[in-house]
Amino acid sequence: MLEVDKLELNLQGTPVLSPISFTVAAGEIVCLAGRNGAGKTSLLRCLLGLETKYRGSVKVQGQPVSRQTMYQVGAMIGGNSLYSHLSGRQNLDLFRRYYDLPAQVVAQTLDLMGLPTNSDKAVAHYSDGMKQRLAIGLAFIHRPALLVLDEPLNALDPEAIVDIRNLIKQLNRDFGTTFLISSHSLEEIGKVATRLLVLKQGRRLLDQSREGLEKYVTAEVKGQVEGEISGWADVYVKTDEGRTTLLGPSDQLASLAAAQPQWRLGPPQQANLEDIYLFVNQAKF
Repeated sequence: MLEVDKLELNLQGTPVLSPISFTVAAGEIVCLAGRNGAGKTSLLRCLLGLETKYRGSVKVQGQPVSRQTMYQVGAMIGGNSLYSHLSGRQNLDLFRRYYDLPAQVVAQTLDLMGLPTNSDKAVAHYSDGMKQRLAIGLAFIHRPALLVLDEPLNALDPEAIVDIRNLIKQLNRDFGTTFLISSHSLEEIGKVATRLLVLKQGRRLLDQSREGLEKYVTAEVKGQVEGEISGWADVYVKTDEGRTTLLGPSDQLASLAAAQPQWRLGPPQQANLEDIYLFVNQAKF
């Protein structure tokens, strides 16, 4: 669905994205995470053709990003782009005209988003959750194969968060929609994501499936470590106040413990999604 190969971006002489490569398969729900300034928004802008002065390549369904490939992509980036003085129906009608879609797609999309189909209430009077569902409806009105969402859970109450999560699962299940979602709400997005992609300072720090992440554990090094802990794929090392801790798949840490018994690894502790995110942002690997 999406291929990013050696993507590199400099803005005003400052490196924003180091050479980064990854693919997204059809039907995946990928969570893109990273601290502010990690390069998430710049990456999304490159994928959407909003930023073009980069090196490397971006392909959607095997084709370089262009006006034609963007018809296969829907996006909500930089906040929702709603006309507050218009109703939800009127907002969608503007977008369906841009795509030259039949009029009935408006009611169909409102119903799909769980919004009233015949209401003339202005969007200014919508709840935050309703606004977010309408914004996703605008991005999905042409039924794209890939939907890119930037912070879809931002500033929502718990009930609205559940609604958006369920909507993502529904579109993925019923339409086979592929998602790339930038979010700080790892605990919530992690409930629907099939994969986690973490950026730090413009480079790919972690890229792992949900099943793979479930095998991640931490273990403290209780013995003496001489030299660098290297050569172990997916193993991250964090040192804090003289205490060294490792994070990685349980089988890799078990192999490392067997190969380096003098390190005396402590008992492994299961790591959740937020544990993993915080650890890799503080670690070296």
